[in-house]
Amino acid sequence: MEKIILDSPKSGSDLVLETLRDLGIDTIFGYPGGAVLPLYDAIYNFKGIRHILGRHEQGCLHEAEGYAKSTGKLGVAVVTSGPGATNAITGIADAMSDSVPLLVFTGQVARAGIGKDAFQEADIVGITMPITKYNYQVRETADIPRLLQRRYILRLQVVQGQSSLTFQKMFLRLKQTLFTLQR
Repeated sequence: MEKIILDSPKSGSDLVLETLRDLGIDTIFGYPGGAVLPLYDAIYNFKGIRHILGRHEQGCLHEAEGYAKSTGKLGVAVVTSGPGATNAITGIADAMSDSVPLLVFTGQVARAGIGKDAFQEADIVGITMPITKYNYQVRETADIPRLLQRRYILRLQVVQGQSSLTFQKMFLRLKQTLFTLQR
């Protein structure tokens, strides 16, 4: 594994957007909510990725799916925690049925609230397991580049699968300078 030291600290949100841009992703679909607001703050100031605001999470997933079908690119969607994430399930399942490559970012409650029936908590990793080829709950900001690196995204596009990554708000805000990449 290769260690990367950044010149200046970057937030998890910045890392997500920069990595997606570097992978050729230029469009994401989404619906904001509390758990993903740090990512939306970063999107507002970020150049190179267009965000299309949906009116409902399920619609955002179907938009990302339609985008993937019509362009041949990876469809990317962002939704918040709890009911926002569960509203995305139909779109994820539909993409799975049609073998459409989709990457879905969902928010999650703070680490202390996981597994304790916290406000807007849902076991989205467990819920999406049968309808995704891969899902992961980010536990460290330093994991973000590794999870989004080119090898992984390209595998998704070739294998035609769906992936769900769950972020806790703190990892989207937390700034880091040292990261590890697998090559």
